[in-house]
Amino acid sequence: MSILVDGTGGGGGGSDRLSRTANLPDPANMTMAGWFKRVAAGAGTYRTLLELNNAGSGSAYFAMQWSDSNALIVTGNDQVDVAQAANFASEPAVGVWFYAALVGTGGPGVFATARWWNAAGVLQDTQQPSDPDAFNFTATRMEVGANNSDEFLNGLVAYVRVWDAQLTRAELEAEMRSLTIVRTANINTAFTGIGGSGTDVSGNGRNWTLVGTDASLDEPVIEDFPHSIDTSRRYGHLLVR
Repeated sequence: MSILVDGTGGGGGGSDRLSRTANLPDPANMTMAGWFKRVAAGAGTYRTLLELNNAGSGSAYFAMQWSDSNALIVTGNDQVDVAQAANFASEPAVGVWFYAALVGTGGPGVFATARWWNAAGVLQDTQQPSDPDAFNFTATRMEVGANNSDEFLNGLVAYVRVWDAQLTRAELEAEMRSLTIVRTANINTAFTGIGGSGTDVSGNGRNWTLVGTDASLDEPVIEDFPHSIDTSRRYGHLLVR
């Protein structure tokens, strides 16, 4: 099961999201990762997977999202340097589950490492945008499926995990293959999306606030991942309001 963020739920408009405002990770030393699936492309507006921001006017932010030209990017602005961004050379197709990770690596130099894998667990692309100074700000909001400007994913999210640490590629590939958290050290918060719930399963009691989202029976098949992926398993969306 998973959570549908499509801008049509009880939150109205584009306000559908999962968010937290306390006990947030440091953008310069953190990892956000999970399973995602786009329902529609939605060119002409940003579509956000993962974001940390300070929720102010002209806010600082750190995100992995589709741009308004429908290109998958990793981007950030710490309100000191100009916005930094890098376009991925490839991107997931609409209607297909994929795994994505955003790792804050600080600065100077590279301020992020962002990656995505296809449903078979094969790494597709890695981007590491640079910043001339230390990229850093104090986050006041962490969001999945939308950003501070109500630019929602229009898709599904499941098994999202957040750490106060920089996970390696090998660690992330272990996480994507497991229904339970593999690296328990430095875990900040995590949710499965089962039953449309944002309840924290990390043991830290850091539940997510859901606004306007719906529950879906669609889910990534990872029980026996990566040995065999049943790509024919398609439930469609059962919306629970």
